[in-house]
Amino acid sequence: MASALTYFFNLILLSTFSIIINGENSGWYSATKVMDKMEEKVTNLHFYFHDTVSGDHASAIVIAGPKDTASFGTTRIVDDPLTEGPESTSKLIGKAQGVYSMAAQQDVSLLMVITCAFMEDKYNGSTLSVLGRNPVLQTVREMPIVGGTERRRDLKKKSRETTPREEEEEEERSREEEERSREEEEEEEKAREEE
Repeated sequence: MASALTYFFNLILLSTFSIIINGENSGWYSATKVMDKMEEKVTNLHFYFHDTVSGDHASAIVIAGPKDTASFGTTRIVDDPLTEGPESTSKLIGKAQGVYSMAAQQDVSLLMVITCAFMEDKYNGSTLSVLGRNPVLQTVREMPIVGGTERRRDLKKKSRETTPREEEEEEERSREEEERSREEEEEEEKAREEE
């Protein structure tokens, strides 16, 4: 049971959020792209969520639930670092603060109520609020972003969380999507010039 619990929380420990929102460019967020004729702007934030559930420096502690800390009903309050890279020593760009609960009896799924509070670059003071089901054993999960503050106050989009073992594949898919988007923009520009 201890190894299963360790495996489960290691899946959470280094989860990657790739969040589609309005924005611009820096080391941990992408350049703004116009996505359609309505000129929706998109920025991908890519950061790491470090959830430590045991030890002297735990960032997620049990506040309710059964004695078995990996079973249905277990609820933790979190104050997790958000970093630019996968290492816990990587540049701190914010904190994930809120609660999550083991919300499924038959599988491993969390109900997450988390606010990502950013402390760096142009997003300093901005927040994103994530609310939704997180089926942590799935490689890629999506959860809704229900709002934000400061530079993110107009935000209502989605969050995609990826476990680290699939990070390279996800980055490759993202690069391919960007390349396709660039090619489509070039084709549209050529078509407009020909008219």
